Amino acid sequence: MSLGHSNPYSGTSSDSSSLVYTKCANQSFTGATEAYHRTLSALYQQLLTESYRSKFFKSTAGDENLGISGLFQCRGDLGNDDCQHCVGGLPETLGSRCGQAVAARVQLSGCYLRYETDGFPEHELWPSEGGGGRSDDYESELLHEKCSSKSDNSSDFKTAREAAFAAVEAQLAKAEVGFCEKEIEHVQVVAQCEGGLGACDCGQCVHAAAEIAEEKCGSSVTGEVYLSKCYLSYSYDSEGQPIKPILYSLINLIH
Repeated sequence: MSLGHSNPYSGTSSDSSSLVYTKCANQSFTGATEAYHRTLSALYQQLLTESYRSKFFKSTAGDENLGISGLFQCRGDLGNDDCQHCVGGLPETLGSRCGQAVAARVQLSGCYLRYETDGFPEHELWPSEGGGGRSDDYESELLHEKCSSKSDNSSDFKTAREAAFAAVEAQLAKAEVGFCEKEIEHVQVVAQCEGGLGACDCGQCVHAAAEIAEEKCGSSVTGEVYLSKCYLSYSYDSEGQPIKPILYSLINLIH
């Protein structure tokens, strides 16, 4: 598989087309290439059309000889126009980076798209790369992580980050919202689960992402973690004031 370059998540719609990562299956389509391109193009058109009115959509194109399934999802805080604009740029990115791969993913800062050619087992399309993912749990498979070089070793920062992670996880685990943004003591956290993922599974996925962020990013003041079914990003204003005692109660209450 190949892994694209990344840009930090910033939480605004203006940079929704910034590339975060791409991931291409090892196998390439070797059959009738004209039919492959026609089917993939039809799928892209279905997804693009739906992006005018939806932030998540799954579809399948093709016939009994060749079928390709795919989906897109936009960030929860994007408007319809920004979502459509973001999704519109995904096919070109996939084509230039993954060619005729039988399956591919691309994540921009504002939206995400993946497709899979029918007939290939999922574990063969997306074999684990190891090195920090949870390969025994597909939904929590690590796809991409990035941590800033700037750090803050204060206990204030780490305690506030833990509280913000816990607050986001708790909200996503108890409601079918799928997207959550929280700020606690100058730590801003954004998390989103793939559409259709139940609240309990969403909470578990975000919990796994938070654990990876703490493990991989340590004292980094910004970080992002993308798993197969969810992502989490955080940023910290290092000029923020010391955390208040209520945060310690919040941590104990949520855990």
